[in-house]
Order: sequence, then C-alpha cells, then structure tokens
Amino acid sequence: MICYIRGAGISDYKQELVRRDLIEMVLSIQERGENINNVIGGDFKEFCDNVIANLQPRTIKEKVLITSNVFCIGLSTFFTLRIIFSKDTYAHGLFAKETVNYSLPITLGTIIFTIIMLIFSGIIVEVITKKPYKKQEGSIVVATIIATFILTAKFGKTVIFTVNIFTAIGVVIVLFIIHKFLSKVYFDLYK
Repeated sequence: MICYIRGAGISDYKQELVRRDLIEMVLSIQERGENINNVIGGDFKEFCDNVIANLQPRTIKEKVLITSNVFCIGLSTFFTLRIIFSKDTYAHGLFAKETVNYSLPITLGTIIFTIIMLIFSGIIVEVITKKPYKKQEGSIVVATIIATFILTAKFGKTVIFTVNIFTAIGVVIVLFIIHKFLSKVYFDLYK
C-alpha cells in the first residue's frame, strides 16, 4: 500500500502523512487482533485509491521541481560512472598502469545509453509505484536492455566531442549542487 501511495502523484509531505496514518491503522488493527482484510476490505488498491482521491495532487511547480531534481541527480550519477570507468581517465590509468589521458570522449553510444537509461529508470519507478498490485512483465526490461546494448555497440565508437576530465568533473559537481538546491526548494514548500 505504501509503495502504491508513493506513486500517487501527491506531495511527499502528504505521502508521509498517509504513510504514518496507514502504519498506525495497521498496528491498531493488529493490536485488536482483527484481520486487516475484514477492516479495510479485500481490495487494497481500491482502499488506497479512495485515500488518494481525498488528497490534492502535486502542483505543476512540484512536478517540475521533482523532475528536474531527478534529472540532475541521474545525469550526475551517470557522468560520475562514465568518468570512473572510462578507459581514458585517470582512474583507469591507475589500475591499468597506463599513461593518463585527461580527455574524455563523449560518443554517440554514451549519449544514447544515458538517454535510454534515464527514461528507462523513470519507467521502472513508475511501474513499481503505480502498478504494485499487477503482475509485471519482464519482456520490456529485456527488450530495453537488448536495444541499449545494440545501439551502444553500433554507435559506441562514434565520438561526438571530447571534454577535459576536469570539465566533466565540474559538470558533475554543478549538477549535484543543482540537485541539492532543488531538493531544498522542494522541501521548503512544506515549512
């Protein structure tokens, strides 16, 4: 039920209030020795939908803040991994005992992979939180992974541009700072 409420499109503050109320309700039912199915009814999804229907959905401002925040932290994470695991960076040079190259090639494959993974990550979260009561299909996961590997292999060598490693680290830091700022702005909405 809590997972379903997380994907309901209501503010995080209201989600926490509902979560707390649900936990208190379930504990109260348990203390009385009653069966939760008898109190709530057999359909947890319908119960949650009734609770959600009484709450105000996220505003456009909240949606923009959340989406921008997730985008910044997602890109920051992908860029960090790209820097660490690239064969052209300092980290690789340390382990391979090769000459260090301070440039990081950005290939078409990297761009395609990053875009697909950001979209795919969002879809996975959406599926997990919006449809926890339905059996999930694994075929979309497999198809996305296969498509990602095929596209990355096909376009992985085509260098679009090259950036200095310190510029890439700077971009990661800026994205992380934007993420922290957006988080603060979002949570300040509920003070």
